[in-house]
Amino acid sequence: AKSGVAPILAHCRAGQSPRWSLRPLEPAMADAMRHLFAEVFAPNAMSPEVFTWKYGLGRGLGMTAWRHGELVAFYGGLPRRIFHQGRETQAVQIVDVMVRGKERGILRREGVFFQTAATFIEAYVGYGTDIPFGFGFPTERHHRVAERLGFYVVVDKLHELSWPCRAGPAAWGYRLVPLGADAIPGQARTINRLWVAMRNSLPQAILGVRDGRFIRHRYHDHPSRRYEYYLLRRAFTRQPLALLVLAAEDGIWHLRDYVGDLRHLPAAIGQ
Repeated sequence: AKSGVAPILAHCRAGQSPRWSLRPLEPAMADAMRHLFAEVFAPNAMSPEVFTWKYGLGRGLGMTAWRHGELVAFYGGLPRRIFHQGRETQAVQIVDVMVRGKERGILRREGVFFQTAATFIEAYVGYGTDIPFGFGFPTERHHRVAERLGFYVVVDKLHELSWPCRAGPAAWGYRLVPLGADAIPGQARTINRLWVAMRNSLPQAILGVRDGRFIRHRYHDHPSRRYEYYLLRRAFTRQPLALLVLAAEDGIWHLRDYVGDLRHLPAAIGQ
């Protein structure tokens, strides 16, 4: 991996050629990857713009498996800057894991899922690479498969909180100010300060970096989704305390992200 050439892991018997050809993702494979995505995750599809936003310009990593000239499996990951033990380092979030239906029956170590995932991890993640951590949010079924093959282990759980919104007095001393999407690039310095406050309020946590550069790419530059942004301020001094990123889906508001000292989160939710 350090030489720029990803190692290839192959499981084959003497006298037999490998069943699949494994290759790192290249720009020329975009159409094949999107076609497999549409086949596996129908009716969802991935537009060329979303593929570029995820994987273009070296932003994403992927390992592909081919058989008879057709893409049959893909294991993708998005590098993410994180803050860990007082310094910035790298992690990779595993995304877009897919295997063509006819190839899914082999879920053992000689199967295409194992070959593709193991080669990705060997090439890009862990000791001897620039990315020491990997993480993801697989479904229960996918996690069971990957855990049985020795790839994943549960380290924590996510809890989804929901509540009805009722009109009423907001928390005293605060004000929630809407920001237009066009204002986000110009708020980079403010977001950077809020990120430092968030980082300092969670010194023991592993945190995904949420600075102005991240917020702009992850939300503002998304080619197909639109988000709304709000600044939580002190009512009288106008001091920025937190940034909230929200999205409305089917009549429900989703708090997609929060940047700021954690102690201001209750006031932000109250607003």
